[in-house]
Amino acid sequence: MLRISAAPYASDPTVLFQRLSVAVTDVLLLVGILVWVQTIPAATGSPSRIGTLAMMTLASAGLLMVDHMHFQYNGMLLGILFLSMAALRKGWILAGAALFASLLMFKHLFLSLAPVYFVYLLSSYCYTHPPPPGKEIKSRFRPVPFLLLASTVLAVFAAALGPLLFAHSSTPSLQLHQLGRRLFPFGRGIVHAYWAPNMWALYCLEDLGLAALSRRLHLPFLDRSRPSSAPTWTSGLVQVIEPEVLPPVSPLLAAVLTILSMVPALVLVWKRPTPRNFLLGLFQTGLSAFMLGYHVHEKAVLVPVMVGALLACSYNRSSYGRLFFWLSTIGYASLLPLFPPLSPDSLTAFLLIHLHALGSWFGLGKEGLLGGEGGGRGAFSLLESLYLAGLECMLWTVAVIHPLFAQDRFPFGACLVSSVYCSTGMVGVWAESYRLLWQEHQEGGDEGGEEGGKGRVGRAESTSGRRGGRRRKEE
Repeated sequence: MLRISAAPYASDPTVLFQRLSVAVTDVLLLVGILVWVQTIPAATGSPSRIGTLAMMTLASAGLLMVDHMHFQYNGMLLGILFLSMAALRKGWILAGAALFASLLMFKHLFLSLAPVYFVYLLSSYCYTHPPPPGKEIKSRFRPVPFLLLASTVLAVFAAALGPLLFAHSSTPSLQLHQLGRRLFPFGRGIVHAYWAPNMWALYCLEDLGLAALSRRLHLPFLDRSRPSSAPTWTSGLVQVIEPEVLPPVSPLLAAVLTILSMVPALVLVWKRPTPRNFLLGLFQTGLSAFMLGYHVHEKAVLVPVMVGALLACSYNRSSYGRLFFWLSTIGYASLLPLFPPLSPDSLTAFLLIHLHALGSWFGLGKEGLLGGEGGGRGAFSLLESLYLAGLECMLWTVAVIHPLFAQDRFPFGACLVSSVYCSTGMVGVWAESYRLLWQEHQEGGDEGGEEGGKGRVGRAESTSGRRGGRRRKEE
């Protein structure tokens, strides 16, 4: 199946193994969805709602492109994440913590969700719940649940890292150092060779624009000591690239900005550790890590998108449905330049992006989760409609126009157009997530109050939350 060769070659058995192994491990995603569905209140989890959720997760265009065409195992990992989240909603705290710790050992991409997990488990499991208004009793730390939780997580880490740290002649500290260097390769620069559609893509564009303007108008902003042969943002190289005008962004600065951007979600989850706030917090922190993280890959958008699918279909709130629609549509559209232009894979991805947008628009609209009636008609404002039209033009440019007419002259053009245009939409989605966090802060701790007079849903969820609280106390 594999030959050691300096020359490239095609291996059909390897391709077959990759495709079959991805399909088989996706069973874990199916199991995760089935277990999650059991935690949705009956008033919310109608058959059509469950079908919409399956379409947005099991048949996700992003997973099909990244896993089955680009070859990764994100479906299996997301299945573990869903099982962990469902376990917490069922009150199986230690099982949920162990599953998430195992997920981190599989792929450190999910580290962006760890702060919310830590705060949620600490607040809901290791502290007594806040008393009713007017009571003098303060919440107290519970050392026994904390020790049980810490022991569970550390046991998973020890089982995964122990053989690596102690099976070699070198010291464990050296092994940890090597592991950290490989997991966090800060020598690769703030952006990937293909910019992810986040804040740093806009930062690179601004630097390119200021540099071009400075050259044309002879402004004193350029670093004249920079050699003319130095790589630029559009060189397509994976390495640290120094900006020409703007100050460089260090890994430490990116980390600090990312952590600060997560603080509103963490405060909400700490003050009111409800299942809905936990899910919203996971969505927001995953998106914040994508928008501000150092050297983020475009494929990392799958994490907030898939969490957003659960958020949209588990509650009767059109704001959640709209958030998922925009994030998934823009995020999946940004994946198109991953594939060689005018290739069968590129055309397939082009079709999948459109099928997802139409399917989620119809499915969410039919459930009343886009704010409009009749399958989502009238759900978008004029500005939103114009952005969708521009997104369609961007897809045609990347898939057809650029490869036919501008590939040789502007080889980075498709990536530039896709990343920058999608970044503007992602900023809007990110800002909307903060608005929803503020709305949750203002509404208080009631899990009810769903939109459209869905009082029964709120009562069902409140009852489920009380049951989960009793289970947590029993543990």
